[in-house]
Amino acid sequence: MRNAARSFLSSNEQIHLLVNNAAVLENDFHLTKDGVESSFAVKYVGHFVFTTTLLPTLSPNARIANVTSFAQSFDILTLDLADINQKKGQQKKGILHCRRPKLAQVFSHRRFSDVLATAFS
Repeated sequence: MRNAARSFLSSNEQIHLLVNNAAVLENDFHLTKDGVESSFAVKYVGHFVFTTTLLPTLSPNARIANVTSFAQSFDILTLDLADINQKKGQQKKGILHCRRPKLAQVFSHRRFSDVLATAFS
């Protein structure tokens, strides 16, 4: 994701709409080469790295859209970003496995909204 974003940066173009949409549904627990649980890496870390790298290219009226699902609504009070690999608890499977990265995505989207509002006001 970082390489794709850097490639765009070199084009000197502006972004007016950035849509983040990536998903994977795995039943088995896997870590990426960076040591991050693969589902969390695909559904949250990739979006976050891509978006933060591209922030300098956003036009003043740019919009960021993050495609998510209803999964985040299951975990509003129990998101533990210090344990993104779920080492403390049971490793969830299926739709319950989607909840942490999707909720993290919602939180970061809110933060990006605040940052952009301040930057362009």
